[in-house]
Amino acid sequence: MNNPFFKITKGADQLRVGSLTVDLDPDCERLFIMDRTSGLILLYADKPLGNVFKGAFNHKYTLTNNLILGIIDSNNTYECKVIDAIMLESVLVPDLNL
Repeated sequence: MNNPFFKITKGADQLRVGSLTVDLDPDCERLFIMDRTSGLILLYADKPLGNVFKGAFNHKYTLTNNLILGIIDSNNTYECKVIDAIMLESVLVPDLNL
């Protein structure tokens, strides 16, 4: 089959990613996720509805604890809260519950 979409998704049922689920503080307004070794910001976003963030990231973050998660507010009422050394859960793409 010469369909390019088929070529991209072929084998996706065996593809593994790193899954992260975070129950956020109700006072949190934004969150960020950063690679602690490179300083690369992987995500900077507003808090999702329901105060629960779910995301999928590169599988390499399931092998090491190299992620930092931070939650912040907009009006500087609360201090930034940071969690260091996060290791993600390895899941198959079809089993991902986002």
